Formats: sequence, C-alpha cells, structure tokens
Amino acid sequence: MTSRQSRAFFLTIFIFCVIVSNISLAQIRLEQLVQKYWLASSTIERQKAAKEIVRASPVFSELYQLLSVGKRYPVQSTGIVKVPQGGKYLPPHAVVIIPADYQPDLSYPVQVYLHGAVTNNDPFFLYRYTLDTLDASLLQTKSILIFPSGWSLAPWWCHAQADNIHRLLSWVKENYNINENQVRLRGVSDGGIGCYYLANADQTPWSVITPFIGSLRALNQLSDRQIYLSNFINSSMFIVNTNQDEIFDITWEQPYINKLLSINSKTSFVQVDSSRHSLLWYPALKDSIERFNQLHDRNPFPDALIWQTEDVVKYGRYKYIRIDKLGSLSKNNNANDENQVQMLGTFVQAFSRETPSGLLKVTKSNNVVTVETQGVLQYTILVSPDHFDLTSPVKIITNGKKSFEGIVHPDVETLLKWNLKDNDRKMLFAAEIKVKVN
Repeated sequence: MTSRQSRAFFLTIFIFCVIVSNISLAQIRLEQLVQKYWLASSTIERQKAAKEIVRASPVFSELYQLLSVGKRYPVQSTGIVKVPQGGKYLPPHAVVIIPADYQPDLSYPVQVYLHGAVTNNDPFFLYRYTLDTLDASLLQTKSILIFPSGWSLAPWWCHAQADNIHRLLSWVKENYNINENQVRLRGVSDGGIGCYYLANADQTPWSVITPFIGSLRALNQLSDRQIYLSNFINSSMFIVNTNQDEIFDITWEQPYINKLLSINSKTSFVQVDSSRHSLLWYPALKDSIERFNQLHDRNPFPDALIWQTEDVVKYGRYKYIRIDKLGSLSKNNNANDENQVQMLGTFVQAFSRETPSGLLKVTKSNNVVTVETQGVLQYTILVSPDHFDLTSPVKIITNGKKSFEGIVHPDVETLLKWNLKDNDRKMLFAAEIKVKVN
C-alpha cells in the first residue's frame, strides 16, 4: 500500500467513525429526550418535552420504536389506592386496586367497575356499600381494578363521569404498566346503564364491555345526550339480564337486546330465567365471562367500523376515525342511522333524535379506505404504520367518489400529538388525512 493509499484508507476509516459516532450520539440524545417526555410531571411539561423532540428532528422510525416500547415504570405502591376525582359534583375519591404481586416490567389487564344504585345521595357510597376495602382477596387479583365513584349529582350517564373515567384510566396508565388491548368495562344495574352510555360516548379504550342486569332502554330517559345503536356495532359485549328482574322488566329490555344481537355478531347475551335483580347467578357464569374476556382483546385498527355523534368536540373520535364537522348535504346520506326496535310487534324509534348528528361507516382493504357518510361535512383518517403500508399510496373513496390518493409521509409531530392524547403504545399514528365531503 502506497503512502497515498494509506492516507486515503485512514481518512475513510476516520470519516466512518465520525458518522457512526454522530449517529450514536443522536440516538442517545433522542433516548434522553424521550425519557424526559415520559418523566414529565404534567401535561404542560410533556407538551414542552414533545416540542424538544420535534426540534431535534429525529428519524421517525427510531422515535416510533421508542414510543411503542413505552416508559420504564418504577416500583409503585400496591394494594388499595385512593385516587382523587376532579370535577364539579363528583364524589371525592375513586379506588384503584393494584395486585399484591405487581411487577412493573409486566403489563396487566385493567377492569373498570361501575357500581349500582348511582342515584344515591352519599358521596362515600362506594366505600360504605359497594367495595369492602378490608377484603384481602381483592389483592390477589391478576388485573388492575378501577372503581370510579358515582352518586345522584354525577351518575354514570353524564359527560362529567365519561370525562372522570377517562382521567382515572389515564392516571393508571401513567403510573402502572397496563396492557392497552385488555382494558375492560363492567357495570351492575345502574352501572350496566353506565356501560351502555360509555360505549356510546367513547369506545376507543375498551376491549370488552359487560353490562349486568342493566338497561339500554333506560338511556332514553336518563342520558344527557343522544344514543346511537350504530355505535354498538363496534363493541365486544357480554350482556346478562334476568327473567324475573323487578326493576328492569325483561319484556321491555329484550327488544333492545335483540336489536344489538342482530347488528353485532360480537355480542353475547345470557338471560337467567331463575333470578331477580341480583348477581346470584354470577358464580355459574363466571368462567364463561372470563373466557369471553380472554378471547376479545381490543383491535386498535379494525378494518370495518362505524361511528355516530352529535358532538364532534367531545365525542367525534373513535380509534382511527374522527368526525370533524357536521352539516346537511343533499347527497350526503349514504350511511343509515340504525334507530328502530321492534316493540310488541311494531317497529318504533329506539332513541330520540332532537339534535342533528353525523355518521361515518368505514371499510378498509389493504390501502383503500371506503367511507359512507350521513350528515358529515369533514372527517379525518388517522394513519398508523401498523395498519397501512406507508410505502404505497393510500386511497380514500367517500360516498363513491375518490377524495384522496397519494403517498402518506410519516410525521414526528403528528406521532407525538396523538401519543400525548392517548398514551397508548399499541395505537400510534404517523399521519392525518383530512377529507372534505362534497
């Protein structure tokens, strides 16, 4: 090797080492920024940390990988934890129960329980009459249990509780390692009514919804907003009612349940003939309910879904679709509002319709999304690399007409924006496609 060749060789090695060193330093810096993001003590601090990450111009795939792995959870308290419930008229505390053998490097299922008799006037009803905090067997659970607290000023069928339960789930996500695809909602009696209300408000977090001795029909009189049967098409539900229920007469509940069964193949229904308004039947069905839970993990990116709302600000989004703007278009009526049940041989309106609503029906095949709408002027499709092939064009067809076609470029800012909202390692988004319906 000549001296010139030798200098060229060593120069090449030097440049390679510099490049590798810079890449390594960039990766270390990104990991530090993401760690700061996870350790933020408030939403505002996390937003600031997110902006720092954006300014660092990271490689999208590297940031995506770090967010999909998530934070390193520290050792936390186990047992019974009282969690403040913020918000007007809410009882002061909820209860979260952490398994005694909780290990922060394992992810745990979550079960949210909505208690009955929510029309009570005792802000401490949860502790006095529903949950025995001295029951040692609760600590042997293999799931993280969340017990929100409700009463007459904040029943389950109001926005304040929908927001409260969302914040309780966010608190648990922030402090404990959960399996985001195994978050289950259960309610008894009034809590069963609450299950139906929350399934209509925001289904994004739930893998399974189990209303026991509750009433969907009752929301016609109780709910603070409109109820849409179409929204229940998405749910995996295990419903139990009893034939001798003296509060929710099965004669009047059955037409609504029959409708759910006709539009949703993922719903199971058990009618217990020998029981009144009680849970005496539960030991006999416990194993069946648990098997149902195990068989129905949440799918963050289903290829077919439907969503309907009259309030795009509070309830416009479901998983990877969002209704942005409502309005009346003469040809904008391709998707139908399921709103009839057969009562005593006659079809009647299931729920009142006093406020205009919008409905999206979405079907995805490979990178082609077909959308049918009713009463929608604008919507958004959220694009995840786990759901779409970002190396190929994405095509969106709305009411039979092409509304978008092209390569979708992953964006760090969008990735962080939705991670800030969801804190969900299994549901990350790379881009937004906004579509105006015309």
